[in-house]
Amino acid sequence: MKWHEAMLKYGSDKPDLRFDLEIHDVSEIGAKSNFGVFKNCVAAGGKIRGIAAKGCVDFTRKQIDELTAYVGKYGSKGLVWMRVKENDEVETQVGKFFTTEQLNELRDAVGAKCGDMMFFIAGPEKVAATAMGQLRLEVARIKGLRDPKKREFVWITEFPMFEYSETEGRYMAMHHPFTNPLPEHLQMMLDGNLKDCNAEAYDLVLNGVEIGGGSIRIHNPEVQEKVFRLLGLSEEQVKDQVRILRRCIQVWCSSARWSRLRSRPRCCYDGR
Repeated sequence: MKWHEAMLKYGSDKPDLRFDLEIHDVSEIGAKSNFGVFKNCVAAGGKIRGIAAKGCVDFTRKQIDELTAYVGKYGSKGLVWMRVKENDEVETQVGKFFTTEQLNELRDAVGAKCGDMMFFIAGPEKVAATAMGQLRLEVARIKGLRDPKKREFVWITEFPMFEYSETEGRYMAMHHPFTNPLPEHLQMMLDGNLKDCNAEAYDLVLNGVEIGGGSIRIHNPEVQEKVFRLLGLSEEQVKDQVRILRRCIQVWCSSARWSRLRSRPRCCYDGR
């Protein structure tokens, strides 16, 4: 599963796949309504993420308030809820800001049916994704969906190579500055498009927990030099780092070195 798909559907790059509860993007629908929270969010470049909590129509106001406070820990400024009643009618306190058609569109977009509760979070994409991902896990906990006897493995691939740091005010390496960009994204990176550049990085996840991972390292000194510059290193720092890396490549990639390594295989299984 690619990183972007994991973040969209599960709000996490370590998705727990023991249960469904997929997250959906409903930004286009929300933007058409007269609900200021949704319209203003999308106009500012944010996203609206929604989920259908199966069989949760009987959640009390106290439970909803607790969930609202819970997602607030992850940056969400609120939680919009809607109930799907008999005849698939949508009931919500903000109904006056939506047409019946728009409420039905939201219901159908998240796959909600009679007896379900719908939840929506609006905000910057990273906040909306992460907060909704945490809500997904919390609803699953409340409903007892996280079966401890079940094992669901998944490889997460094509992580972003860079991520923007609001604190630093610049792009930084998501994993580390030695991860190789996807071959088809190399020119994109060289042209300075860091936002859409993905890396040859991967993680192995089990039931929402990362249990392994790695990446293909940059093995072209010119590419490595460009990455250092894109990350804001000075010319002196770039030259120093590239000099060290060139020496490492010369030492570790020599035919004599690899011949010795191949002649002395090691097994780490059970410590042997």
